[in-house]
Amino acid sequence: MQLLFSMVFNSTSFLNGNEHWIPLCLPKFNAKGFLHAYIWAEDSVAMILISADKNAFFNMRQVKEKVHNELTRNGIWDKVLSSVRRGRYMMCTQPSPHISLPTELSEADVGVPGLLHFMYKSRLQVQFTMPSLPANDRQSNRLLALYRHLHTVVHARRTHIKIFHYTSRRFSALVWVGSGFECYTVAEGRVGRGVLARGARGIVRWVRTEEARLFVSGGVVF
Repeated sequence: MQLLFSMVFNSTSFLNGNEHWIPLCLPKFNAKGFLHAYIWAEDSVAMILISADKNAFFNMRQVKEKVHNELTRNGIWDKVLSSVRRGRYMMCTQPSPHISLPTELSEADVGVPGLLHFMYKSRLQVQFTMPSLPANDRQSNRLLALYRHLHTVVHARRTHIKIFHYTSRRFSALVWVGSGFECYTVAEGRVGRGVLARGARGIVRWVRTEEARLFVSGGVVF
């Protein structure tokens, strides 16, 4: 899903109001065949229909017309467009240097004062989950650079690091490589290893309770 959305919304060619019929090769699906995506968008709201039949373009067009007409008749399509416009405006005018934690995960659960960000990777599902990056581009770039450094350290050749604590003038971080997962926790300023470790345990507990919702599993096939 993330690969598909990134392809559509990071390219202006798909958001021009035209119809597109694109072959897809997705991880963990048929390595010898393609899925095909019908893509149509209006004002950054896209309708994406996927088929295993390469000749299904016109059928997908009919489905799109039926769904779009029904949403328009009920007034839902205009509400979706309006919501997207309001959301974009709010993001531009009210940037925040901190993450917005998922509503089900509070700072009390994590126990890390000044928590800036976290990333949890399920090695079994080969997927990861994390909150949105900070709206501040400079802060986001620093975070991504830090994640690259932390990943390089714990995955260096001939190393078997399970816990890695990092501190700098700007950030403190802890990486926990556990059984079937990796958890990266980042806070602002100097935060002790014990505090970050408690935060990482809180994040891991929360992810495990929400695993069915956060990750795609169940062996979907086409």
